Amino acid sequence: MNYKYEMSQSAKKWSFGIMAFGLVLIIMHVLFSHDGEQHYSRLWANVLLNASWFTGICIAGVFFVAVHNIAMSAWQTVFKRIPEVFFSFLPFTLMLFLCVFLFGMGIYHWSHEGLAVFTEGLEDKFDNIISQKAVYLNQTGVVLRTLLYFALWFGLAFLIRKNSLNEDMEGGTKWYRQSITFSAIYVVVFAITISMSSWDWLMSLDPHWFSTLYGWYVFTSYFVSAFAVIILFVIYLKRQGYLNYVNDSHMHDLGKYLFAFSMLWMYMWFCQFMLIWYGNIPEETVYFHTRFTHYPLLMGIMLFFNFLCPFLVIMTRESKRNQYILMFMALATLFGHWLDMFILIMPSFELTEHPINGFSFAELGVFAFVGGAFIYVVLNQLQKASLVPHNHPYLKESIHHEC
Repeated sequence: MNYKYEMSQSAKKWSFGIMAFGLVLIIMHVLFSHDGEQHYSRLWANVLLNASWFTGICIAGVFFVAVHNIAMSAWQTVFKRIPEVFFSFLPFTLMLFLCVFLFGMGIYHWSHEGLAVFTEGLEDKFDNIISQKAVYLNQTGVVLRTLLYFALWFGLAFLIRKNSLNEDMEGGTKWYRQSITFSAIYVVVFAITISMSSWDWLMSLDPHWFSTLYGWYVFTSYFVSAFAVIILFVIYLKRQGYLNYVNDSHMHDLGKYLFAFSMLWMYMWFCQFMLIWYGNIPEETVYFHTRFTHYPLLMGIMLFFNFLCPFLVIMTRESKRNQYILMFMALATLFGHWLDMFILIMPSFELTEHPINGFSFAELGVFAFVGGAFIYVVLNQLQKASLVPHNHPYLKESIHHEC
């Protein structure tokens, strides 16, 4: 049985090919797109979109591992090495964020001159609400907090991964117990930083608007996306002759997670929408009014792929055990949640003088470039250790998992 993954030349060519395709589209956007005032704003908005989404997938994948470590769960042990390595992509997404903060900070309305501080000659631009939030919403604060988030996420994920690899070499339960400790710390840190990072990166694009459910909503979107990515990697590796211990019951449980958290996402979306609609406060309703008025088709497509599609397709036991259906649903869900992130970010520009309309080369280009890099980094990291944690105390139980 093959436990050590070797990245094929085909996988390398595909990942680099996707990156090259994305880079070509980005260059085409820069040279040929006609967005007027928003020419570069669209590009940086897409960098922000994919940086935040792929970061969310990375940290949600580690969260999946951490929660199961704490619960001393056995079933996922045979494929836990996949989400364990997601954190390896965090340095790449951090660089994307730093590029946005250094070169594209103008996409954040609150960063514009004269809004937060009363300035002579710019009196008409002064915004009292943004001024009151300036202690928190300022470029230095956002950059420093982002660096702190990434340091905590990467550091704790690295320790969880390190203990997992030490377990392979030495056996026993010492390293597993240490993993539980670091996992518990990670879960607490994650609970705090997932909300704060969503405020800094996404909610602050609409500086006059806020929602107390926003952090939870973004978390569920990240988590569903992470499940979809895990499913795709598991199916890919099985088809390459690896992960032979993964059976229909493992796939069934992954399908249950995808289904359950898709329903949780819909619950969060409806709760946020219903409370704002029922309250009917203009400062709050503008958020959904803008999206339903200017993006009705995209809203409908997004709700279909994120709720109706999983609800109708993977409700039954048989569908969750069918790899073809799961692969289709994972791809459909990823598309839906990428579109969800698009709708979170792009309509924010409707409130400025220069809204971003439609799609351009930038949307597909940035996604392809970052997605290709993510595939390469994850597969490359999977080469560095056995796909099966041989000395894990719950490995045998996981191998014989049935549901």
